[in-house]
Amino acid sequence: MKVHRFIHDPKELLEQGREIVKQNADNKFVHRVSMVNLVLSGMTPGDLAQYCGDGKRTINTWVKRVDEEGWDALVAIKQKGRPKLLTDEQINEIKQAVSDDPENHGYHVWDGPSLSDFIKSQYHVDYGVRASQKLLHKMGFSLIRPQTYPSLENPDEEAREAFKKKQQQLNSTPDIVPVFQDEVHFQAQTSITRKWAPKGSEPKVMSKPGKNNVAYSGFVIPGTGELFVMKPGWFNYETVIQSFRDFIKAKPLEDGKKYCIILDNAPWHKKAIRLIWGEEQPEYSDIRDAMTCLSLPPYSPDLNPIEQVWRITRREKTHNRYFGSLSKITNVLDDYFSGFSAPNDQLRKLCSFDCFQAA
Repeated sequence: MKVHRFIHDPKELLEQGREIVKQNADNKFVHRVSMVNLVLSGMTPGDLAQYCGDGKRTINTWVKRVDEEGWDALVAIKQKGRPKLLTDEQINEIKQAVSDDPENHGYHVWDGPSLSDFIKSQYHVDYGVRASQKLLHKMGFSLIRPQTYPSLENPDEEAREAFKKKQQQLNSTPDIVPVFQDEVHFQAQTSITRKWAPKGSEPKVMSKPGKNNVAYSGFVIPGTGELFVMKPGWFNYETVIQSFRDFIKAKPLEDGKKYCIILDNAPWHKKAIRLIWGEEQPEYSDIRDAMTCLSLPPYSPDLNPIEQVWRITRREKTHNRYFGSLSKITNVLDDYFSGFSAPNDQLRKLCSFDCFQAA
């Protein structure tokens, strides 16, 4: 059996090796040093090869290199690997582009194919569709279903900021109680949303054909969470005026206080406001004595917290449910809304004014 003839004293090498094991955190380096230490302690490379998984020739090579070149010869050389196709600066530029409207870059939507094409056209780098999808995840993007809200135009940001400031003033005025109003239709036809179901299944829910619906006019007092609803049947300026009177009667205020009714710019709202507060027609003096009004900025339903009430109502009571008749959905909704007629924390928190703070 060939025996290695040491250039250096094996005992000195062993002491050095023990110190390296104590102080070094590189697992691969420590393993190699430990194998050499065992040989220096008297074990044969053949015995080590049987129990430690390293080849006999490999262990002999480690021992020889330590003796001839020193312990640093066992440090593993880090492989450079393939160079990045995109630099960090380019990835940051891509992230900014994906955060922007895809229409500004000539695409309808950001996805694997569009991002792959964008990278190729901008940086002349062939980035596959699958690699582009992985890059989207790496940059912090995920597939998220957006929530829709009714809007016909882009909102006027100046008008929105002005409204927020007025809202803050109302909140700090002790004699004024803000209240938000809105109308809504609930369809008897089944509305569908996502639900938890076993993987691979195809959940179904019955739906009543037709377009029958029940109309509600609602008022919410954000400060207390109180909700008042009525069913006018249809919406026009007369039903709006009647709903004002019904609300004042149902929720009277103590002397010296007034409601500020906040509502959107529906045509029937505009006419009611003109008759009551614009022309100050005398037959509506009872309404003027009890409330003032403030219009929401155009195309800004997100600033009306009662929209959140309609949203949770659909989620809790109408989505994925079959109603065989209009009376059944009406009974369910009436019962649900009655639970919020008194002050309550659920709607008070849901309709808080945190989102109205001016920037």
